[in-house]
Amino acid sequence: MKKILPIVICALLSTNLYAQNDASMGIIPAPVSVEKHSGFFVLDKTTLLISAHPENARVADLLNAFIASKGGFALRSVKSPEANHKAIVITSEGADKLPEEGYHISITKDKFLITGKGAGLFYAVQSVMQLMPEKQDGKISVPAADINDYPRFKYRGMHLDVGCLLYTSDAADER
Repeated sequence: MKKILPIVICALLSTNLYAQNDASMGIIPAPVSVEKHSGFFVLDKTTLLISAHPENARVADLLNAFIASKGGFALRSVKSPEANHKAIVITSEGADKLPEEGYHISITKDKFLITGKGAGLFYAVQSVMQLMPEKQDGKISVPAADINDYPRFKYRGMHLDVGCLLYTSDAADER
């Protein structure tokens, strides 16, 4: 018993050390590729939210509302970049090269670029929301990274466990 206890304790401690190594940066579902970089994009009251395309306005408003609730401040929305300002840029330019419903997020210390079109842009903003930690000292620090994602399958499926839920076939067809 005296020999087994230290081995068990070492095994438990070693598994705990590797538990915090998250390759997908906490994004669920895990993106296709994540390349982490050094540094952080610091989100504060001076950061601009740039969305030049009118079709991206709803997604930009969604992100701004989330930042307002998470950080306690709303970003100033503009149509074009201003000199010497950190910015979150939401764009559809270059989204034609991405797969359908795909997106690309590029985070550096000065710029936060979100590229996508339609549903892909919405999914990108959902991933950005998962990346944002709690506010500290009036700022939100997001780790620098390049993230690419797209659906791995061309269909969306559903599993209905009729054995557990006891639906008749007619009731399952209605759902």
